[in-house]
Amino acid sequence: MLLYPSIDILDGKVVRLRRGDFAQVAEYPGEPVDYARRWQEAGADFIHVVDLDGAVHGEFKNFEYVRKIIDETHTPVQLGGGVRTIEQIKTALDIGVSRVIVGTRAVDKGFVKEILSEFSSQIAIGMDVRDGLVQTHGWKKGSGVNQEDFLNHIAEMGASYGVWTDISKDGMLQGPNIEGLKEVLNLQPSIEFILSGGMANIEDVKKVLEIKEPNFNGTIIGRALYEDKINLKEAVELVKK
Repeated sequence: MLLYPSIDILDGKVVRLRRGDFAQVAEYPGEPVDYARRWQEAGADFIHVVDLDGAVHGEFKNFEYVRKIIDETHTPVQLGGGVRTIEQIKTALDIGVSRVIVGTRAVDKGFVKEILSEFSSQIAIGMDVRDGLVQTHGWKKGSGVNQEDFLNHIAEMGASYGVWTDISKDGMLQGPNIEGLKEVLNLQPSIEFILSGGMANIEDVKKVLEIKEPNFNGTIIGRALYEDKINLKEAVELVKK
């Protein structure tokens, strides 16, 4: 199991939202690269970076901060937020991003087929779910596509990785939706899924370590790190054991 500390960037600042609500923003002092260095020193497997401005507007808005993280650290970076074109994917990969998350455009079967054909395992499909329906445009719009249909279409196109988020849990420090994740893992065993949303304490890390499905890749940790609910070094050591 891999641990993905998250760095969410809004207007150049490190923030956390509650359930994706831009009206509920918690801002944390320091630059994004400061946190990247901290998570690297703690032993992070990957750094999960989200351009929140990009997620809403459909174009990179905080790219300079992403570039700085890559230039000044050596931990692999997984980037999401506003990725809607092949050119954006190429730009991200060219500066050293290891994996690009595509969410909003992932409901477009033709686009998914094209990017997976060209970039394969360098793509993760973002699957952000509210009440069983996939959400898009920074979680502001409903796609009208239900979870099972979405899973079927990305599996058919050959997706290697997915990031599954229960929006109702995200940023709430109430624990992740493990049963919901297990349902997804069992519906599409050919895709490795990363859990996102709700990690609250070290007990949650222990709980996700008990997930036995072989296509469970790891978990993203966000607000719990910034509010000292989870010590990343302790979590990394626990996973290694």
